[in-house]
Amino acid sequence: MKERAITGIQPSGRLHLGNYFGSIKQIIELQDDFPGECFCFIADYHAMTTIKDGKLLKEYTKNLIIDLLALGIDPTKTIIYKQSDVKEVCELMWILSNVTNKGLLERNHTNKEKIDKTVGLFLYPELMAADILGVGASLVPVGKDQLQHIEIVQNIASSFNVIFCETFIIPKAKVNSFQLLPGIDGRKMSKSYNNIIPLFCDDIELDKKIASIKTSSTPKGKSIIAKQEIIYQLYSCLASKKDVIKMEEDFINGILGYFEAKQILKNKIKEYFAPFKEKRKELLLDGDYVNGVTELCGKRVRDEFKITLEKVYKAVGLK
Repeated sequence: MKERAITGIQPSGRLHLGNYFGSIKQIIELQDDFPGECFCFIADYHAMTTIKDGKLLKEYTKNLIIDLLALGIDPTKTIIYKQSDVKEVCELMWILSNVTNKGLLERNHTNKEKIDKTVGLFLYPELMAADILGVGASLVPVGKDQLQHIEIVQNIASSFNVIFCETFIIPKAKVNSFQLLPGIDGRKMSKSYNNIIPLFCDDIELDKKIASIKTSSTPKGKSIIAKQEIIYQLYSCLASKKDVIKMEEDFINGILGYFEAKQILKNKIKEYFAPFKEKRKELLLDGDYVNGVTELCGKRVRDEFKITLEKVYKAVGLK
């Protein structure tokens, strides 16, 4: 049986450098390893645990689909779809909830960290299990902080298989070793900290963001430890190895000051994302194409879920 990969992205606002290098770039690379067997869903059901504005959720969802297509998600290789277009995921979640130990969900660290605790948040891993098991995914790319979620999914799938019959593939985690990018204030780049560098911002906003990057107070002409600087850490993701080494040497030798380094970083960001920005402009003018992609992909995923649910119905006695 072919390996199948799946990942989900919440529509929670504008994409930033941390999103791109932390997960999206890996998804795009993964589609070449699993052409036609790579699933990427816009997790709008999941986003409802935090977004309580219907218009905003709809806007974020639409923009995220366009952004992902612009950044390189190829619909001929990756099935990109809205989670809410696959209503079957909610039915599967309910069935799975009947083989899930309550204590398993209570131990979920995400639950403990959130202040506002809703049933939706409590069932977050259960819905994630339905997302993954419904399409028969065997591989799930995640960051280290999400490993527990995959362990919960594995537990749920194993419980079902033991209680009823061998129905689900037990998915494996593909851990992304990429280090979290710092935001302009030095903390991890996050929309909740308002310290992001958006991927598709205009030049004026980009100038302000780059100018605001926190630096040490070492004057130009003095040696600067490059690896401790946010500018260098961000530049390292974008530039060639040769250019990264040059920046480090220039910092150490006192040739490069913070103002010049920020200009180099800004120009590299503009250069790196210029083709993606052009592609995004084209997609914004072709709504029929974007809608057609998600509709076609949504149908493919619903068909996959129907196959899975037929097996589940027979196992649990609903058919």
